[in-house]
Amino acid sequence: MSYSTLTINRIVNCISFRSTSYSTRYFFIHING
Repeated sequence: MSYSTLTINRIVNCISFRSTSYSTRYFFIHING
């Protein structure tokens, strides 16, 4: 149970990090471009 929760949290963190990274990149491109 604990291991499963840890894995889910890690996946969610990775996904959220990627999405925020993409949004910031798109935001900067939109402003610069």
